[in-house]
Amino acid sequence: MTKFLIIFLGLIFSTVLQASNLNFLKDAPIADFNKDDITMMEQNIYKSLQELDDGEKSAWKNDATGHSGLANPVKTYEKDGQTCRTIRIVNRSNKRIAQGHYDFCRIDDARWVLTSTIKQD
Repeated sequence: MTKFLIIFLGLIFSTVLQASNLNFLKDAPIADFNKDDITMMEQNIYKSLQELDDGEKSAWKNDATGHSGLANPVKTYEKDGQTCRTIRIVNRSNKRIAQGHYDFCRIDDARWVLTSTIKQD
C-alpha cells in the first residue's frame, strides 16, 4: 500500500504544483499529518476504491491526533479497458480542511493509479 500512497501523493503534488506554487503544501491538511494519519488515510482511500459502491462513504480518524478524513466513490466507469473511479476525498487536520474529486484507474487486481484531479475545493 505504500507504493499506492507514493503514486497518489506524487501525482497529486505534481498535478497541483504544475497549476500553482508550493504554497499549496503549507495549506493542505496533509502538512499536519503524521505517519499514522497518512497510513489511515491511505488505507481508507484504498478500501473505498476496492470495496465500496458508488455513493457509499468510508471515514477514518486518528484519536491520537484528532485528524480525520473520508472517501467516497461517486462514479465508476470504463476507460481504455480499465475500471476507473471518481472518488471524493476529504481530509481534516486540527487547523485545515480540504476536499477534492480524483480519478483513479485500476491497473491490476490491487493497484490503482491517479489519472486526474477533477476539482479541489
